[in-house]
Amino acid sequence: MLNEQNVKLQEHLSEVRFQKAKLSTQLEFASKRYEMLQESLNSYRREIAELHEKSQKMAATAQKHEQIIHTMTQDLWATYEKLTMAEVRGQGLGGQGWARWG
Repeated sequence: MLNEQNVKLQEHLSEVRFQKAKLSTQLEFASKRYEMLQESLNSYRREIAELHEKSQKMAATAQKHEQIIHTMTQDLWATYEKLTMAEVRGQGLGGQGWARWG
């Protein structure tokens, strides 16, 4: 009876050791996977920070370009107005000139 109980305990001990080894292997695998995921996460965070910085720089550049376009558009309209006024003056002078010579 004692021998039977000893055999059962030995079998149970073997099974517990097997389960421990299995769980240890699973834990090691999960730990390695966690480390890899942490590295990926850190890499993604760095990439996001870089992209955010690049996006801010591009937004600032776009704003500068919009200001340049606005200024150039205003200059173009001012030049167009001057041209129009010069043409009107030219026509006025031309009309007076014909009246004098005609």
